[in-house]
Amino acid sequence: MIRETFAMPSEQTVSDAVSVQEKPTVPFKMIGSEEQTAVMTSLINRVAESDFGREILEDACALGYTLRMDDLGRTTKGVCRGRQKEIVLSSRMSEDVLVLTLAHEGRHAGQIGRGAIAGYMPECSLSSLVPHKRLMEADAVTASIVVAEELLQKGDYMPVSMARRDYTDMTEAYEQNLEKGEPQQEAMTQCALKWYDNTPRKMAYEEDHIMMPLSQGFYALNKSGGYSDLNTEAGMRAICSFQGGMYFSDPGALKTPERAGMSSYTAQWVKKHIEECGKKTGADVSDVVAGLPVYAVSEEMAGLKERRFGPAPAVLSEKGAQRIKAAVKAGTLKKEKAVALAPILLNKRLNSR
Repeated sequence: MIRETFAMPSEQTVSDAVSVQEKPTVPFKMIGSEEQTAVMTSLINRVAESDFGREILEDACALGYTLRMDDLGRTTKGVCRGRQKEIVLSSRMSEDVLVLTLAHEGRHAGQIGRGAIAGYMPECSLSSLVPHKRLMEADAVTASIVVAEELLQKGDYMPVSMARRDYTDMTEAYEQNLEKGEPQQEAMTQCALKWYDNTPRKMAYEEDHIMMPLSQGFYALNKSGGYSDLNTEAGMRAICSFQGGMYFSDPGALKTPERAGMSSYTAQWVKKHIEECGKKTGADVSDVVAGLPVYAVSEEMAGLKERRFGPAPAVLSEKGAQRIKAAVKAGTLKKEKAVALAPILLNKRLNSR
């Protein structure tokens, strides 16, 4: 999860806990002190006042996710750890911030439970994984905005205030489409599409989903000899689930370089990574980014990304070089370009849902 998840820190913190005597309306297993349990209980009950919020939490709870709080640093609000089946909320943040964070991270749990990809998969082509992971984020924010709007109708106005502050364009798109009489599914689609318009945030997720896995050489753990493509339609169904179907109405809109590709800033980093791998390991790893389109960003935009989210990681870490060398020695990663596999395991995993 990148350093910025939903909102900036608030002056109010979890020290403003409610009574621990309150009972959660969704029976999560909670780990923490009495004060933290009181806060988590309050958050569960607030989110569950929204019908969609309750559905999100019930899905996560049924999947066996635990809920706990921890110090996640200055700006991170929460994380969903799909492989550990836990949702972690920041102990630094106010309850008004964490209401939306719980809905956001709970939505990720449901996505993964329906077959979406948790983390990085070395067998998967980046040209299909990057759009998949981006849609997971766009949908999770959209879901939290829908929850906030439903809570507003119940008189809980602070979550939507947070959404309007931190995701202004997305919240406006949702509200304006509903005001025009569009179906809720269309309002959610337009809301999700607005996520892609925030270029610095999008570039920060490229660091998570492209730069860090390459820097660490995680693709060298792929022993199949090639890369499989995710089943796009099945992935969208897993991610954008709503009322027994899929709300997202414009799949073609996600195929542009700006929504499916990497920035020119990231592409330059990738070029250096490929060159460094050749020098230090003798491996040709250019197929790792095969088929991933590039969209142009200015130097000013690249600078803004670095100011907001920090500089890019090393083009090849020491551990990454070790992994790649080991794969070359084992014969699972060669100097010759790998032959792309037909979609196999990943498609079957999604289609089995």
